[in-house]
Amino acid sequence: MYRKIITGIIILLFAAMPALAGTVQLPKTGQTIIYATGDDGDLEMGVAWPDTRFTDKVDGTVKDNLTGLVWTKNANLPNGPLTWQAALDYVAGMNAGTYENFGYTDWRLPNVNELKSLTDNSRYSPALPQGHPFTNVQLSWWYWSSTTNAYRTGNACIVSMYIGIVNYGYKFYFNGDYAWPVRSGQGGGPTEITLSSFTATPKSVKVILNWSTESEIDNAGFNLYRSESDNGQYIKINALLITAQGSSTQGASYEFMDTNVQNRKTYYYKLEDIDLNGKTTMHGPVSAMPRWIYGAGK
Repeated sequence: MYRKIITGIIILLFAAMPALAGTVQLPKTGQTIIYATGDDGDLEMGVAWPDTRFTDKVDGTVKDNLTGLVWTKNANLPNGPLTWQAALDYVAGMNAGTYENFGYTDWRLPNVNELKSLTDNSRYSPALPQGHPFTNVQLSWWYWSSTTNAYRTGNACIVSMYIGIVNYGYKFYFNGDYAWPVRSGQGGGPTEITLSSFTATPKSVKVILNWSTESEIDNAGFNLYRSESDNGQYIKINALLITAQGSSTQGASYEFMDTNVQNRKTYYYKLEDIDLNGKTTMHGPVSAMPRWIYGAGK
């Protein structure tokens, strides 16, 4: 655990959320115990953490609602320590489909600021926020970042999830360190809308579509598409974009009624979310067969 010697103080700055153009606001560290007047626990400066710090996306990934970063739920996905280059290669293999990628192709090894952003300075063993959903967090050794040490370029910055400190490690050390892949949703993967449900409920000559989100980052809104077969052509059924109601820390519930259907015929639906940059992600399909429901009257 302590094979590497800390040679200086590393100050980490990372952008938690935008404030004004050209500026960032930094989050709280998590420390609340006061050790001296005017210390971190006394002042608790920074942006407050969301009430729900992490969202388990139930697809093998977890979203940090403070930073917007998405991590693998399994904190030891390669199942053992790797050299620095092997860690980079493993993540590249995820994007190539060689290793499990959970449907995303924009994984990377986190930089040191991103990796340190997971830690809670009020805790140790692990130094992670209470109630975190991660599994297989390694406490006996370190985690690689993609950040090279400028003074000794044969070393890369590493983070301990046992006590939450930053250090540096030799890139070619044969015992290696652990890799914890991350993605930001910018680039080759889906948008940053966490969908918690999407259902289609049949009625007589109509289908009620409901969906809910856990959070919505830069979401512009939604479109709905219908097809008469699972793999058939899907046609948009809403005339106008369904405006987003959620935010990065709060989800929303939506409902849409499709009345252009016939009884006793199965219809398939997909939900499309669109972010403010025009990037889209499809969800579904879900299906329903409209029919007369005896006793319901409609």
